[in-house]
Amino acid sequence: MSTQIRLTITFLLFTYGLTGCFDPSFNWSQQEISLIKSLALPEPSSIHPLSLSHDGNEVWDNPKAAKLGHRLFFDKRLSHDETTSCASCHQPEKQFSDNTRLSKGILSSLSKHTPSIIGIANSKWFFWDGRSDSLWPQALKPLENPNEHGTNRLNVVHIIDQYYRNDYEAIFGPLPRFDNHQRFPLNALPAAETDTLTIKTSQIVINWNKMTTKDRDTVNQVFSNIGKSIAAYESLIMPGPGRFDRFAKSLQKNRASTDLSPEEQAGLKLFIDDQKGRCIRCHNGPLLTNHDFHATGIFIDNADDGRISGIEKALSDPFNCLNTKSKSLIPCDELLFAKRKTQELKHAFKVPTLRNISLTAPYMHDGNFSSLGAVLQYYNKGIPRFLFNQSTRPFHFDLEPLHLLPHELKQLEAFLNTLISPVNIDRHWLTPPLKKTSTRTTRKK
Repeated sequence: MSTQIRLTITFLLFTYGLTGCFDPSFNWSQQEISLIKSLALPEPSSIHPLSLSHDGNEVWDNPKAAKLGHRLFFDKRLSHDETTSCASCHQPEKQFSDNTRLSKGILSSLSKHTPSIIGIANSKWFFWDGRSDSLWPQALKPLENPNEHGTNRLNVVHIIDQYYRNDYEAIFGPLPRFDNHQRFPLNALPAAETDTLTIKTSQIVINWNKMTTKDRDTVNQVFSNIGKSIAAYESLIMPGPGRFDRFAKSLQKNRASTDLSPEEQAGLKLFIDDQKGRCIRCHNGPLLTNHDFHATGIFIDNADDGRISGIEKALSDPFNCLNTKSKSLIPCDELLFAKRKTQELKHAFKVPTLRNISLTAPYMHDGNFSSLGAVLQYYNKGIPRFLFNQSTRPFHFDLEPLHLLPHELKQLEAFLNTLISPVNIDRHWLTPPLKKTSTRTTRKK
């Protein structure tokens, strides 16, 4: 071989390494190309970039509801001590997560890591254990959680009455008056069946029980509309195309691409390989999640049982699909036919999106892995982190060792780093709006 030919080959290989064009060693089959297409975001010209799920929310695409929800999402008055809002944990500048191991509420750290909510409106279930079956009732639960916002539905309704009456009425019609505090106490909420005796006999529950059924229904209707407004805003928080999506588009058209390097392409090949990386089994579709629940051997103790109790909570939720305040007819099939009380749900938690995964450390529902490399090492070994003694009832475990080589793990991590997807909405939706001031007499505490 002549020196000139050797130099030409060296130059071409060097060029491929620099530009990230389709490497000659990558022979993408039609099946692989189809799989890659299924992972990419659809063209912007689509009617809607993803298939949204909005059971029971008749205002999910109402711009006025989204505007109200935007204000409520950032409003710290919707917490007991006015220090916490939805945006406290779901921070726009951090991909709507918070980059801390465990979420922090008004009192202390919580038991779970904050997941990103980019694209969340496409999910079938909400929270790590799926205890909500739609986005709008999910938005309500942190408000009354004593460790998160720590407020209650009467307090929230009084805030709407004082600061958001005009905005509310423009969407939902006339808002009842709540200034009669004998009928509508400043603080009240119903007790749940699982609440302790102390909670059930607290003044805040007594206040609720003293109200008439009609007045309680009125409060619940306004409270549910608050959740629907927040969900309308969250429905706008969609991922935009990134490097991977541009690469997938070029691949479909058989065009050279500079968007993924050869190492990243090798990682993509592993990602979609059902025998090697096996990632696509759970992380599929444009959001790179099947929205399902899997037991990955990560939990704090045997009481941290995940989906097996989460589905029971969803079924008993007064704001679930079966008890929805929506006027529309909904079959509720997801809820009615959900899998229950099987061992595979024990310690199973929701599969998160991989969009922006390199920007949302730490990882897993307990936030115990600080890097993607650590997560991949765990999956590669396929051994549960928490092993109980022999007297403990055995539990289901979904992982199988991958047995990838060190360089393959690096390739897979390199690909995951390409999944950055900027939020696909105007920037003003990502910042706190001007705070609403009261047009009425200051609300009593």
